[in-house]
Parts: sequence; structure tokens; C-alpha cells
Amino acid sequence: MTATSIEGQGALLRQCVTDVKRDIASCAVELGITKDALDAAIQTGEGARPICDAMLAKYPLSAGDLLVEEDDCGADGFIHYSAEFTDKSGRVIPRKNHNGDTAPYYRYMDTAMSRLAPFKPELIEELVYVDNNDPKNPLVVYNKGHLLTQFTWFVGPVNFYHIVRGVKHCTEFNTGDTCFITPHVPHTFASRDKDHPANAKIVAVTFSNVAREALTKIVHFDAQQFIRAAGNRRELETVLAPQLKRHLQLSGQFVGDLAKSIGNDDGITEDALDKGTLSAEQWNVVKKQCGFDASRYLPLLAEEEVVLQVQGADQRARPLATSRHFPDFGAFEVRSTTPTFDLSSQLWQYLYNAEHGTPLTIHLANGVSFVMGPGDSAVLKPFGNATAERVQTDSATVSLVVVRCPGFASQELMHEMSLFAQKGAANMGTQKSAWW
Repeated sequence: MTATSIEGQGALLRQCVTDVKRDIASCAVELGITKDALDAAIQTGEGARPICDAMLAKYPLSAGDLLVEEDDCGADGFIHYSAEFTDKSGRVIPRKNHNGDTAPYYRYMDTAMSRLAPFKPELIEELVYVDNNDPKNPLVVYNKGHLLTQFTWFVGPVNFYHIVRGVKHCTEFNTGDTCFITPHVPHTFASRDKDHPANAKIVAVTFSNVAREALTKIVHFDAQQFIRAAGNRRELETVLAPQLKRHLQLSGQFVGDLAKSIGNDDGITEDALDKGTLSAEQWNVVKKQCGFDASRYLPLLAEEEVVLQVQGADQRARPLATSRHFPDFGAFEVRSTTPTFDLSSQLWQYLYNAEHGTPLTIHLANGVSFVMGPGDSAVLKPFGNATAERVQTDSATVSLVVVRCPGFASQELMHEMSLFAQKGAANMGTQKSAWW
């Protein structure tokens, strides 16, 4: 383990002793170890793992709360994959098409990823050639959709297929086009290059959001309970009804209580509240009465399930496909690094230097730098200061794809931390003494 991981393990161990409201002496007795052994593990992190295992067996603690993840980004805060490394990771996966033939379908290749980051991105060669844009082409095999959200960068002549609300669609894309696919939308890709199908590729930047992060807990429940409680943004009343009930539950109330407190003057009945079928004006009355704000919940339009974006105007940083329903996600293409381009960010960053681009040097704040050749990729940790510049001073094309999303460094985390009492806030993640 790295020094920071070992140090962090000691802090997590101390936090969990605090969480279960023990002091070092009483916890050591219950674990059957000496006070000195427990204190040493907290202060140095050394020898902490068997003690952590004992704590997990003894107390109602989650392994995710107690065991520190190894930081594979290292002290410099980045991971870099070369195009050669990516190519060597290639594996061909076949699919059975609607003609009954099983044939090579995709060649998957790994690009830069970290166990701490939300990204699981792949470079994918499309091995099936199609000569039309029929979304029902029998050579095309749709997937079932997946839990990870996906941003896609297109390379070469690629057909993109997807199913939205039961309707199949096909769109022609070329290098520099992008799309944003919401979770569980069935989709697939194929090549329009007859002679060399694999010249058609995508960079599929799949990334986790709240649902994937929570999956280790969700598996202990009936997922249908969460689905019913969440509702369906395509039918907004199915979202508003359970969210109103959730809001009322915080104070031990029910929709019947709310209906009585409002009265009949505004035509707001218990049945309408129960089903979420109120007008905008009526929801304003509800907000004034109990504080529930229905306007926070935006409907998911059909064209928002998959956001398509072809190349736009040439800009120093060209915006790429995003979604209003994922406000903490962003993507852009760096077209100019004159003199440099600032890559500082509070968010996790995935970088892909397009195959038609020029080599770039990424400079980090600690004086470390690395070169990204065409087809190289990298992950940068949040809160790192970095810049990109050309390796050469010629007029070669700059095309650096930058994808940003928070992972654990979410807006919810920032909101909670902004409420901390400032005197103790700086100790979060490093506290190794008792809380009193």
C-alpha cells in the first residue's frame, strides 16, 4: 500500500471506533487485543487489516466504511495509458445476429481508469459492416442497456443504434461527433467502412453515478421498492406522488393530513395528492403549505434519453454532448493549447488524445509531466492543477477530449461539508484522537 493509503487506513480505523462509541481501551478488550496494538494501528496504519477484519466481525460496520482503497493514481495523482498499452489489451467479443450467425462484433480495448474514479472507459472497434441505416438491420445486435451512464466519442464512419420508448433509431456519426446515453437504454454500434470495418471506433466513457455507487447496499433489498419510490420521469406524476409522501414522512404526516390542512378551496383532493395529478398552480399551494417543491423535478423528454451532438463551430474548447439531468457532468474537446490549456478541476477527469491529434504534454502542479501521444488516455484526480501544451510548435491538429464528473466528490458531499463547524472540519480523514 502507498504511504497515504496506510495513513488513511489508520484514520478510518479511528473513525469507526468513534462511530461505535468506544474508546481505545474498551474496543481493544472487546476485540481481544491490547490497547497498544489498537493504538499503534490507528496512529501508523501498520498491522491494521487483521484488526479491521475483527471489527467487521464484531460491530455493525460496512467494509466500505472501514477498509481504505489503494490509491492507484499514486502520489502524483494520475494514470496514463499509452495507445500501445490500450491496443495490447484488445479482446474480440462475438454476438449472435438475427440471421442466426455468431460473428465477431466488437474489439474492446482498455483505456485509462482508476479504482477510485467513476470512469470505466473502453476504445471499441466496430467489426460489423452495414450498408444501410435501417435500425432493424438483422446484422445489428442491440444490448440490453446498462447501469453505467455513457458518453461516447465517435471515430470514423459509425452507425449508432438505440431504442427509446419502444422505437428503434439509427444515426450516422463521424469523427468528433458525440452522444450521451442514459442508463439502461438499449443501444449498439456498427461500421460503415466496407473495406476496413475496424476503422470505425468509439471511445465509450461509461461512468458511475449514485445508483451504481449504492448498488452494494441495494442488492440487500427488492429493487422494485426503489423503482416504485423513484417513479418514472417520463410520467412526472409517478415521481411527484412518492416524493411528496417521502417529504411528509419526515414529519410523520400523510397525504390525508395535507389534504385536510389545505381544504377544498383549491380543488386539491387526497386522491389527487396520492396520485400526483395536480396542476402547477396547485403544486404551488402544496409548497406553501408543507414546503414540498414540485418544480425541482424535471420531466425526461424522449429526446433527452439519448442526447446526440454532431460537430459544431470550431472553438478553443468545443462543448460535447451532455444532459440537463446530470448537471455535474461535462465534456468538451480542447482544440487549441496556445500557449497552454488549463486542466485544473474539482472533478475527476478522463482525457483522450484523439488519434488524429498531435502529441501533448500534461504538466502537473508538482513539476511532474507526461506526454500523451495520439490514442493515449489518462485519468486525473480531483483538485489537481494541470495544463496541456503541444509537444511540437507546428500547426498540427489539437483534439483532446476531456470528460468530467464528480464520482464521490459530488454536489451532495460539497453541500454537507459546507455545513461543517470549521474548527474541526480540517481533521476529516486525518483524525486519530478521541472525539472528546
